[in-house]
Amino acid sequence: MQITYDTHLAVDQHMQLMLDEAYASVKAMLNRNRAALDMLIDRLISAPDQQLDGTEVRQILEQNGDSSDLQHRREKQAVFA
Repeated sequence: MQITYDTHLAVDQHMQLMLDEAYASVKAMLNRNRAALDMLIDRLISAPDQQLDGTEVRQILEQNGDSSDLQHRREKQAVFA
C-alpha cells in the first residue's frame, strides 16, 4: 500500500500540531509547578549523598505544586484505581 504525498504531508502536519500542543502543555505545567521543582532541586542539592523516596517527593509536590495539576492527577489516579 502506497501513501500519497498529500496524505503523507497531512499526517506530518497533524503530528507536528500534536507535538507542539503537547510541548506547550508540558512547558506550562512545569512553569506552574516551578516552586515544587525548586524545592526538589534544593532538597537534592542539600543532601547529595541521600536519596529522595516517593513519599518525600509526593509531600514536596503536595505542598508546593499547582493545585489544579494536583487535582487533575488525583482524578486520573481515581480512574485507574
